[in-house]
Amino acid sequence: MLRGVTRADDETDDEVLAELTREGEDRLASEQRARQERHARDSRWRTFMVAVMFLSQIFVELGRRGLQCFQRNVPRYVAFVDRWLVQSIRVSVYPRKKMGTLRVLLAIGLAFALPYIVMTIGRMRYPAGRGAKVSAGELDEEKIRSRIIVDRVDTTMPGRRQMFLREGDDGLKLDQTQLRCENTVQGLKLLTDSMGYVCTRSQLDKVKPGCCNETDASLPRIKQYTCDQCDTNPPHCCDVFEHCVSCCMHPLNSGIRRDFLTHADPNHPVYSDPAEITVFQYCQYRCRTSSASVQHQNSYRSHRSFCYGIHRPLKVLPTVNSDGLHDEWSGASREGARDHLVPAAQLELDPYYRSSELLD
Repeated sequence: MLRGVTRADDETDDEVLAELTREGEDRLASEQRARQERHARDSRWRTFMVAVMFLSQIFVELGRRGLQCFQRNVPRYVAFVDRWLVQSIRVSVYPRKKMGTLRVLLAIGLAFALPYIVMTIGRMRYPAGRGAKVSAGELDEEKIRSRIIVDRVDTTMPGRRQMFLREGDDGLKLDQTQLRCENTVQGLKLLTDSMGYVCTRSQLDKVKPGCCNETDASLPRIKQYTCDQCDTNPPHCCDVFEHCVSCCMHPLNSGIRRDFLTHADPNHPVYSDPAEITVFQYCQYRCRTSSASVQHQNSYRSHRSFCYGIHRPLKVLPTVNSDGLHDEWSGASREGARDHLVPAAQLELDPYYRSSELLD
C-alpha cells in the first residue's frame, strides 16, 4: 500500500517538474524574442538617424552653395534693375530722337530684301525646268545649280586654307566615290584617287577598292588636294604627275578648269564634251605630258612638265643635243616652289587653248 502511494507521488512530482521546465523554456524564448525585437528596433532607428544626418549635410551644402551663388549674383541683379530703371526714367522724361535718313533707308532696304530672300529660297526647292515641288531630301547639286544667283569664281590664295567645297561650275561630272575609286594606276610608288588623296600603294584602302585609306597614319602622310610640288600661280605646273592630278582637283582650281574648257579646241576628243567626263578623269588627262611639254621633240621645257593650267611649262631647260649639252642640266636641282608671279611675256598658252574663241 505504501509502495503504491509513493509511486503516485513520484509521477505527480515528475509532471510538476516537466511543467516548470516548459514554463522556464517558454519564458526564456519570449525574453529572447523581446531582446531581438528591441535590437531590430534600435538598428532601424540608428539607420534612420544616419540617413537623416546624411540628408541634413546635403541640404546644408546645397544651402551654402545657393547662398554663395545668390551673393555673387545679387550685385548683378541690382545693377541690372538700376540700369533698367534709369533707362525707363530717361525715356519717359526725355523725348526720343528722330530717326535719321540713313536708318530709314536701311529699314526700307531690309523690308524689301527679306521677301525677296524668302521667295528665292522657296524657288530653289523646285527642280530645274519643272514646277513640281520636291522635298529637301530629293534635292541634289544638278537641281540646285541652275538656281544659283551669283556665279562666284574662287581664286587661288596661297598659304590660306579654305573649306573644300566644290562649286560645280566647271561643267564636269561628279566623281562617284561611295563604294570605290579610280586612281592613277601607273605610278611606281604614288597614286592619286578620284577623291584627290595622294598615297603610296601600301596605303590603299582594303574596304573601298582603289581609294587611299585616309585614316592610315603611316608615313608619308596622306594628303588631299596637295599642291606641295606645284606652282600655285601660272603656269600651274608640277614636278610629280600624281601631285598635279591632286592639285588640279582642288575645289579652288575649278575656275582654272572652267577657263580651259571654255576656250578649249571644240574638235578635241576629250575637251569638246566635258559633261561626259569626271573631274578626276579630266585632271588625269590634263596632267599628262604632251607636245606642249617638250621643245624640239627631244627634251622637256622644265623639270615641272606636268601642268593643269592653261599654259605650257616655262622654258627653263636647254635643248639636249648630241654635243653633250645635256650634261650641264642633267644633275641640276629641281625648281623650288614658285610663289611669285611669272611675267606674262614668259608664259605660252597651251596649243589646245584658243583665247580668241569665246563660248556664247
